Amino acid sequence: MGPTAAPSTTVPARSRLEWLAVLGFPVLLLASDLAVAGVSGDDSGSYLASVADHRSGVLLGSVLGMAAVLLFAAYAQIVSERLAPAAPRWAWYAKIVAWVGLFAGYAINTTGLFDWAMTDPSLSRPELTKFADVLADGPAFLAIYNPGLLTPLGFLALGIGLWRTRSLPRWAGAALVAAAVSFPVGKIGGIVPIQVLCAGLFFAAGIGLLSSGTPRAGSESGGPDRKPEARRETGTRGIRRTARRGALTMLALLATACSDGAETKTVTAVDYGFENLPSSVKAGTTLTLENGSTKEVHEMVVIKLPDGERRSAEELVKLPEGQLDALASGPPAAVLIAPPGGAPQINALGDGKLTEKGRYLVICAIPVGADPAAYLQAAQSAGDGPPPQVAGGPPHLARGMYGQITVK
Repeated sequence: MGPTAAPSTTVPARSRLEWLAVLGFPVLLLASDLAVAGVSGDDSGSYLASVADHRSGVLLGSVLGMAAVLLFAAYAQIVSERLAPAAPRWAWYAKIVAWVGLFAGYAINTTGLFDWAMTDPSLSRPELTKFADVLADGPAFLAIYNPGLLTPLGFLALGIGLWRTRSLPRWAGAALVAAAVSFPVGKIGGIVPIQVLCAGLFFAAGIGLLSSGTPRAGSESGGPDRKPEARRETGTRGIRRTARRGALTMLALLATACSDGAETKTVTAVDYGFENLPSSVKAGTTLTLENGSTKEVHEMVVIKLPDGERRSAEELVKLPEGQLDALASGPPAAVLIAPPGGAPQINALGDGKLTEKGRYLVICAIPVGADPAAYLQAAQSAGDGPPPQVAGGPPHLARGMYGQITVK
């Protein structure tokens, strides 16, 4: 008799796919959401400006989203097959809807890649904004985004079917139903805590799916000569170990989501405009100012706008000076001055840290052609009083040196 072959310890491809799908999908889903968490906009112009400020995040989020969509399809397929013996009709409906959601997910993430490409600095922003308006309205929007609503409906059907048939522990079905409800809320509203909750619920349902599975002969739990109890014990230990690792990953992503994300953003003043001015930042972010001009002194006056103010920055700077001043309920949130030639900034008011949420108008009101030394001396003498008055032409904002920023 020849030597007896050692028991196989190779994990079957199907088993590896199950583990990857049910545990990897929630992690990639959350990572994709967090990558684009700072992108927002009330219209196509402000949305593209926000994308331009977060181009790397949009690219990463779209790629992770496509990977999550693939695992999502496998996740739905695995759960459907578990449900099919007890409730074939529920499984069939859920599978159809989930696969429609797969194609919708790819369409939505493809538009993310398209937004990333459209914000290339070499392209014409006004023309691209018009094109984005076409995609955001009418049939194009309905064709791209509405099928995505079928995705949570598919999971809702899966969860209800699992709960009713007890194909899995009832809590797993309930977790899938709750995930299906929280999915559109977190996605449409961009609410990070809800997105974290949704991913956690998908993860919990996946643990329920794995823990209720039947070990196969020759699987990672040992060969056919192993006792069933030993195989079950080994499989249970593996599930618990993977669950702990997955939970740690989810906690790390949760910590990232809950962090304040405060940082420092450097804005460059040129003749006559603000470069690298972000469209949105998180509360606690500090703005700094550097001057790219060799002749003009520049400032960055940051004015908190009333919550109900809806006019654009372009409309606001055209208001008479008295009406513009009346918009601010108090002194500016910050006034930073940057002399020409790369000299360090001067904190005329505040240190550039924005802590209050809302929309801010950013302007430079220094007269065109003002003598830098005279202006700096007048600013020092003015202290906390009204803006210094020096000789010169119209204010820089009349030449286009203005912008807006939203603090979240």
